Amino acid sequence: MQPHTTVKHRLLSYYLSIWTRILGSWRRNLIFWDCFAGRGDYSNGEPGSPLIAMEESERCFREGNAKGRPIELTCVFIEQRKDNYLYLRSLLRTLYPDEEGHRWRLYHGNFVDIYHNLRMVSNSEPFFQRDYPGLFFLDPYGFKGLPLSTVRHIMGRRRQEVMIVLMAETIKRFVNQSSNAQHFKDLFGVDDLSDLQRLAGESEPERKITEYYRSRLLAEDGARIKFVSQAFSMTPNRRSVILYSLIHGSNHQRGLELASETMRAISNNPDFAYKGKNNGTQPLDIFFGADPLEELADWIHEKYRGRTTTFEIVKLHCLETRPCSGSEVRRAILMLEDQGRITIWSPLGRTRRNRTLRHQLLTFST
Repeated sequence: MQPHTTVKHRLLSYYLSIWTRILGSWRRNLIFWDCFAGRGDYSNGEPGSPLIAMEESERCFREGNAKGRPIELTCVFIEQRKDNYLYLRSLLRTLYPDEEGHRWRLYHGNFVDIYHNLRMVSNSEPFFQRDYPGLFFLDPYGFKGLPLSTVRHIMGRRRQEVMIVLMAETIKRFVNQSSNAQHFKDLFGVDDLSDLQRLAGESEPERKITEYYRSRLLAEDGARIKFVSQAFSMTPNRRSVILYSLIHGSNHQRGLELASETMRAISNNPDFAYKGKNNGTQPLDIFFGADPLEELADWIHEKYRGRTTTFEIVKLHCLETRPCSGSEVRRAILMLEDQGRITIWSPLGRTRRNRTLRHQLLTFST
């Protein structure tokens, strides 16, 4: 198990815990989909994503929601490789023998085919036809097996979210191989690969490929997801090459906010990133004394100079375009108020309490 994998699983565990607590407060049944589940653990016994999910499922049932009612988190594991499938089945039956078919279900085969049979075919199990909130963890082996059309179908249903791992460095290396052309067309949901191939030949190709994929998740002819997080990039080597990125998608703004909070909680640098061997090296702007929060405040003021808008609009704009959390946006706005560069007021003439910003209007100075 590599250190960057540990970080990826921390992101998953942190967000899954938040997701179950919030959704479980008003829905008893939740579904976690681990669509490329793997073996379940690593050579030294470290838990993989299936065991992380099962631990959360046990906690949900044991602790329940704030009202004391149990939360039923069903974990659906899909694995195509036969050896991984058999190992994971043995592992789950050893650790959770009484929960098979109830709290965990394991399927062997291609993710798209299994998903089609469970969620799209009318004679599939009734459990999967119900409108239960679902969180999909999509961590494919490389760039195959994750067509954008399937992501679009997932997000076309109510109360579904996705966490996608995009192998940007692998895509860059193989994008010009004709034998892989159809896989890339499926992954990005396009008929023409010229834009992708052009980006692969430019400077910082991994970052640009990731941003291109984010745009396809948002696009009307793409996955049509309403809110897509900034990418959490994994750069585990000294060459500063992004190996892969984790991207979150939701059709509810609250999902975007919580994903950004998760990424900020796990990263220990100004970006949403794991920088591996470079993690201990401070960026030059911090070394020379620049304050990332002040930089965010300056950026907000420049974008909205002389305008009046709402805090929610500013926060959403920041979350969609910068590596920041909602709490950091709030602190930046209050910093601007302390500096006299912004006026915060209520359209109803109400007095603010505890410097609250919700339902407030912001007027930026020129």
